[in-house]
Amino acid sequence: MATLILLCLASVFKIAASQRSPTISYITQTQIKDIGGTVELACSVQYAESYAVVWMKVDKGNNGNTLPISTGSSLILHDSRFSLRHDPLSSTYLLQIKDIQETDAGIYSCQILISTSNKVAAEVELQVRRPPFISDNSTRSVVVSEGEGNFIQNKTVSAEEYYCICLCSLRSPSVIDFC
Repeated sequence: MATLILLCLASVFKIAASQRSPTISYITQTQIKDIGGTVELACSVQYAESYAVVWMKVDKGNNGNTLPISTGSSLILHDSRFSLRHDPLSSTYLLQIKDIQETDAGIYSCQILISTSNKVAAEVELQVRRPPFISDNSTRSVVVSEGEGNFIQNKTVSAEEYYCICLCSLRSPSVIDFC
């Protein structure tokens, strides 16, 4: 009789535990990286043992089209720059992108698929910094005295000039345009 009661209680606890809703407990905050760099995007989930966890890239500008990257601990995308690690102890899925390209910028979504019409999702934005575009390869020098304002207005400066202006002036220039 005691064994029967214990079995009934175990079944009730198992059902109660399996009825917990899956959640995303952590997602990496917005990342700003340089072209050629590396980024790691982390997604930690809870109560998702019986559900598929996927990483997707969401194209907000193209009718919300999505590109599947991974499911569970396996990559779907065949691109050697992407890798995925799953830590079962912390239920964390780490998506790593190496040699970041400008096209990698966008929204990455970690999703727990509950049914065909229901999911839990969290998003992280990857912003990719581009180097400044220098439209003139000129090496002209500019000498400026204190108090001469707007000295670079409507003038293309080289990377070396920009570096010198920013390091050598007591005040920041009022306008520096990058195309």
